[in-house]
Amino acid sequence: GVIYLVVKDTRGVFLSTVIGAAVSLVMFIVLIPAYEIGGCIMASCLGYLSIIAYRIIDCRKYLKVDNFAGETIILLIVVACLINYNIYFAALLNVIIIIMFVKKYRYVFISK
Repeated sequence: GVIYLVVKDTRGVFLSTVIGAAVSLVMFIVLIPAYEIGGCIMASCLGYLSIIAYRIIDCRKYLKVDNFAGETIILLIVVACLINYNIYFAALLNVIIIIMFVKKYRYVFISK
């Protein structure tokens, strides 16, 4: 959201937040009855993932973004699938992935 504030484009923040809320709401309705707390976690993750995906695509008009979205989305899907298997293992894997991601892409956004 900081990029939008720097370029004074609050429309992007609004749209991404509305999209994320809509995805979360639909996923809550679908997943909570079937998976209870795991469904809540998955729905929240999918909502945030939709916000991230929208902002990565939309912010390309302001910044050059390295092509990292594909592998990040694949890893997040793997973590979401593992939540059904073992929520604690999925949480640990998620932390490891975030650490690896931050180490690899410290300088993801490069100014034009």
